[in-house]
Amino acid sequence: MGGSSPHRIAVFVVGALVFVAGYLVFPVESDAGYVINDALWNASGPELRPWTEISAHHPLFHVAANLLTPVLDACGAEQPGHHAAKTLSAMAGALVIALIVLAGGARRWWAGLLVAAPLVATSGFWIEAGTGENVLLGVAGALLATAVALDPNARPRRLGMVVVLALLCRQDNVLLVPAWAYALGQRLDGPTRLRTLSVWLAATGAAALAVFTLIWIAFGEDWTFVDYLTYSASQIAPYESGSWSHAGGVDAVKVNVGALTVLVIGLVTLDPVVNICLGLAFVGLLAAMGMLLRGARPARPLVTCALLVVIVRAPFYVWFEPANFEWWLVPVAVIAWTAAALTAGPGPLPRPRLLAASAVSLAMLTGTLWTHAPHSWTLRQQHMAQLMNDAVEKGEAGGRPIWLPLSELARTGFRVRGLRPDRSAMGLSLEGAVKVIKEMTEDKPGQTIVAVHDRSLLYEMPVSETKEEPGPPILDGLGAQYLRRRGRIQAVIIPAKR
Repeated sequence: MGGSSPHRIAVFVVGALVFVAGYLVFPVESDAGYVINDALWNASGPELRPWTEISAHHPLFHVAANLLTPVLDACGAEQPGHHAAKTLSAMAGALVIALIVLAGGARRWWAGLLVAAPLVATSGFWIEAGTGENVLLGVAGALLATAVALDPNARPRRLGMVVVLALLCRQDNVLLVPAWAYALGQRLDGPTRLRTLSVWLAATGAAALAVFTLIWIAFGEDWTFVDYLTYSASQIAPYESGSWSHAGGVDAVKVNVGALTVLVIGLVTLDPVVNICLGLAFVGLLAAMGMLLRGARPARPLVTCALLVVIVRAPFYVWFEPANFEWWLVPVAVIAWTAAALTAGPGPLPRPRLLAASAVSLAMLTGTLWTHAPHSWTLRQQHMAQLMNDAVEKGEAGGRPIWLPLSELARTGFRVRGLRPDRSAMGLSLEGAVKVIKEMTEDKPGQTIVAVHDRSLLYEMPVSETKEEPGPPILDGLGAQYLRRRGRIQAVIIPAKR
């Protein structure tokens, strides 16, 4: 885990560069923030409802954001909660890359950098580090615990403390406990190994349960402990196929593997075969770099631990949101860390292997950026934020507005502005939404109705732009005003009948 002074300096510089890039790549309330969506909820909680939305799934992120927000507010930052969340996600991204570089060892930190560079270039890493999402903090916790579990000098007590920290970063890191237990067990000697491992599991589990109990007492309000602890898995309905997966008619396993490509370059095609092959090729090339730069560290514990991470996590995420690329960040980062750890060694590296690994890293970096960067860069724009600002301004000017989101993104836009939307038209077809708007106009003629549904972002994927625009709703007779982008209706304002 340690390193020479040049090694530590290199890790610090690389981490600092990733932090700055992650913080600056997307502005506050960019379209990228709406694409991720949860990032804006992470930001609005400490800003508008401090200390009331501490999720048991990733409590450390929310506690840190609530502590940082008033500091930024005192410094004069506008939208301090958003800046706090962005600071934390960028810092988490920096920690992930720093840990991978660190895995290369004191003499071969540059090998860790070669492995980490393609990961930094991926679409998923950009958007997670730059928007205020909490997933990368969970990845950082997972990598730290993996590094400690495989460190022959780390005592079980130290590993237990780091595992509890990883669970506070993100609760789904519990799926990595079998891998960490294996990593610890394979370096224990003698007949007491099983007993030591059992005591470690029990003590770590008890410590984690005690910490989460304290969090529940402080922030669980009226929830039962079990409901509070398992909300994300039990209360949020899992998606059998996912948002973009219907087009190919593929099953959940294929969708989940295809989401690996969405992590790397975004969804540029609906062809499941292409998506599966590109994602697996990316992971395969990460592993190939580890082999090309192979050092002296024993491979079996590292590779077995990484395989356990992938195998144990897979069934849960095939069941729960298989199309969400975010869930691939942990296994891909663990594979990258493992590849970097395999390079550690004291001796010089043969020049041909170094050149070959450098070529692979450069090709992955260039190909990944060339594919997704032009589109990802457009997500720096703030079309959705401007739409919300315009819709809110017109609604307030009309008097007694009813805020009516037709999609989750629009609901988020209202909530981050401190407004309470009416959800009766969310998720309906165009015809269903028009019916709700007409009924609301008849029932509440003295109020302005502001219905918003962004139809340009749609999961940040370039293929979304090919979706046909349905005909405009037949609301002209009600005096409706329309807000459009590229000719597509995004908001409808029905003025109050005075």
